[in-house]
Amino acid sequence: MNTTFRSQPPSSGGARLDPGIFAALAIGFAALLLWSLFQMRVLWVERDGLQQAATNQQKQFEAAEKVRKQLDSIATGMQKLADGGNGSAKLVVEELRKRGVTISRGAPATPAQGAAAPAAK
Repeated sequence: MNTTFRSQPPSSGGARLDPGIFAALAIGFAALLLWSLFQMRVLWVERDGLQQAATNQQKQFEAAEKVRKQLDSIATGMQKLADGGNGSAKLVVEELRKRGVTISRGAPATPAQGAAAPAAK
């Protein structure tokens, strides 16, 4: 048996793909594109919101730093008065120490490590 294989040219009446497949794929790709664009827009809006929140927090942070510096200045002055013998200043410094606030000469007042913040009344 002698068998030879020959390639046959494609015939015009061969298997054809159903046009419905192309429509389904086109709809699928269009839906994927629209979903991606929608998600991109949502993320863009969220990004803008987070940037705005960060800007607002920066203003509050700067205001808090200003208040902290003022309180540090008051505490340092109070410590100097206590060192000078002022009885009321000594009482205030002692109460601050009981609540975990330490005041160093020339340094800002800081809460002691492990000290709990006093409860608001």
